[in-house]
Amino acid sequence: MNLKKQRKLIAKINYAYARLIGLGQSAVYAIKYRKLFKIAEKRDYKPTKEEIKAYKKRWSGLGYRVDPIYYRIFSNYVKPDIDIVPEDISHNVIETLLDPPQYRGYYSDKNMFDKILSDIPNACPQTLFRRINGFYYDANYRSLLHVTDDLLYSFLGQQNRIVVKPTIDTSSGIGVHFYEKKDGLWVDLQSQHILKLDDLDRDLGDNYIIQQAMCQSNFMAQFNPSSINTLRLFTYRSVKDDQVYVINSVLRIGKNGSLVDNAHQGGALIGINIETGELNHFMVDQDAKYFTEHNGIDFAKEKFVIPDWERIKEFAKRIGELNVYHRCLNLDIMIDENNNPRFIEYNLTQMGIWAYEFNTGPCYGEFTDEVIEYCRQHKHEVKSEYLLL
Repeated sequence: MNLKKQRKLIAKINYAYARLIGLGQSAVYAIKYRKLFKIAEKRDYKPTKEEIKAYKKRWSGLGYRVDPIYYRIFSNYVKPDIDIVPEDISHNVIETLLDPPQYRGYYSDKNMFDKILSDIPNACPQTLFRRINGFYYDANYRSLLHVTDDLLYSFLGQQNRIVVKPTIDTSSGIGVHFYEKKDGLWVDLQSQHILKLDDLDRDLGDNYIIQQAMCQSNFMAQFNPSSINTLRLFTYRSVKDDQVYVINSVLRIGKNGSLVDNAHQGGALIGINIETGELNHFMVDQDAKYFTEHNGIDFAKEKFVIPDWERIKEFAKRIGELNVYHRCLNLDIMIDENNNPRFIEYNLTQMGIWAYEFNTGPCYGEFTDEVIEYCRQHKHEVKSEYLLL
């Protein structure tokens, strides 16, 4: 068998495998969204048969049955729109074509962010210490041998608070620990355990990073001072003109007393007008609960506009430009105490587009046509995250 035929065979095997995995993913999403539908159906909007027919036609031809439950749910929170994306198709088709799985490993490793974004001054929080594939490194990727607790502490310097994160296969703030310096020792703010290298290796494994814990701006702190409240911005590199656009955004706000702002840990999401930076007047949590008050603030009665919104969008666009293999990024950005945008992380898979579609409308907005057209043309190139060959 010549090389060309081998490649074709491998492509067919991977496509078939991706389809098998995708059908399983669709089943998982179906279970999740039927639970959310029980909450959403209590609201007022009930789509017509004609709307459901149009929705199915809109998203057909991408290799999967179109489940109208996504339209039924999200139309109860934002304006009914057939551009609302079915999340299983988003994950199984759109994400795998626009953010190819074979390139995600390097680009999603938090220990590589300082390299990837080196052209942007002070893009990331200050890195203090790394563990990569079981080996220790300093902030500049210089190898460290015979690391002890004393040596680790010496790298933490004069910081007052640090954050320790796993760097591979992470989401929803799982495994993130904050430490504060007390009497010369670093104490976990949740467990009150003393920072020790052996414990980090045991709990976080072979890949983690220690960084300076940033202080947020007064504007962001007003929503919840105990957590770093982050802006989630969705960037898209167009398949038509190859330019990066910021096309959707929400603000994530932690619950009172929490150290993180993740919706999966009690936080709330509020939509942002992508043109003006103005916050919505309602919020939604991950369980589809709609409300206007959070942490004692009534968003229905107050107007909030993110300061320097255009500057933040330009910052996000530049990050998208440097991530050359991936057309879609889900960026988490904080605003520091000097009102500068600072990059926290991005997602290249499991985008969680529900955050936008509960709050602002269809994830891809005006770019939906070109995304659908491109994915229909390239659907046979879909690969699973878990490649066989």
